Order: sequence, then C-alpha cells, then structure tokens
Amino acid sequence: MGPFIPFAVTTRVGPSSHWIVASVYIWLAMVCVWSWREDRGLGGRIGSWARSGLAAIFATLAVGRVFGLQWRLAEFFRRRAVVGGWYDERRGFQTWVVLAVAALAAAVVIAIVAVSLRRKSPRTLAVFAPVATLLGFLAVRAVSLHQIDHLLYRRVAGVEVNLAVELTLLALVAAGLIWGPIRAPTSIVARDDERGARHYTIR
Repeated sequence: MGPFIPFAVTTRVGPSSHWIVASVYIWLAMVCVWSWREDRGLGGRIGSWARSGLAAIFATLAVGRVFGLQWRLAEFFRRRAVVGGWYDERRGFQTWVVLAVAALAAAVVIAIVAVSLRRKSPRTLAVFAPVATLLGFLAVRAVSLHQIDHLLYRRVAGVEVNLAVELTLLALVAAGLIWGPIRAPTSIVARDDERGARHYTIR
C-alpha cells in the first residue's frame, strides 16, 4: 500500500487548483465567523446556529478538498462495483441518484425562496440559495456519472468548466455572507430621554 498523499488519487485538475479552492472554503468559514461577530445579538439564536453550521460545512469541504475525499470515495465505490460484478450496470443507478439530488436541491432552493419572500429577507435568499446550489452541485459531481464528468472536466478558453462553476458558486456564497454585515442601516429610531434630549438608534 502506497503512502497517503493528498491528491494522490485520480483527480482531473492540478494540485494548485485544489489548494486554491480549499483556501476559498477556509476563507468562507472565517467569513461566517466574522459575520456572526458582526451581527451578534441581532440575528438571534437561529442566525447564530445557521452561521455556525455554515462555518462547519465550509471547514469540512476544505478538508475534503485538501485530501481528495470525494475522489477517494468515488474510487472506493468503483472498486466495489467491479468486485460485486455490477460495474457495467452502475450508470442506470447513477442517473437516478443524479436526478434525485438535482430534484432535492431544486426543492430546497424553492423552499428558501418561499421563506425569504414570506419573511421579506433577501439576505436569507442571497446566502442559503447559493449554498444549497453548491451542495447539490458537489453531490452530483461526486456521483461521477460519465456524461457529467465529460462536461465538467472539459476546458473552455483554457478554463475547466468544473472549476469555473465551483468558484462562481463560491463567489455568490461569499457575496451573500458579506452583504449582511456591510449593508446599509434599514431604519433609524428616535427616542427622548427623561430630560427631553433626543437620541437616535440605528437598526
């Protein structure tokens, strides 16, 4: 058994790309912590749990990217399929899994849109819709269906489609996370103290 080396398995992009994407995931986890600190006491317990959960998700994805866990897992199931004698029939199963994941991701995004509209919270939509789309994309990619792999790992104008899609989704997630702490104040509340002096509170 050979030594355990990050990116030692069959990855279709160079190690530098893995480190770049992993660094973005780590940065996003740090942004979640920063966002929580900026909005501390304003977002409530649910907001705090949401930011903590996102930080944990991005940190986990960073570790998975560094050690190539997705490709190692795909290779594990590929070998199991060969040993089990169902390697040639796997594409039918993979197709159904991809359709199920895509449908689930779409349903989650629709639910996020509905909640955002009901609560009049565009930030909820800006943060969680890209995250749901990103996780759906990663799950579909992990299935490693041949037709999807052929599309994702081709190059257009020298840029790999897989890398471009992932970085674009990460940029949308980052924009949604940063938007909240730097957004303009939504209201200014005026009140008078016991001496008649007027004070203003920014909310």
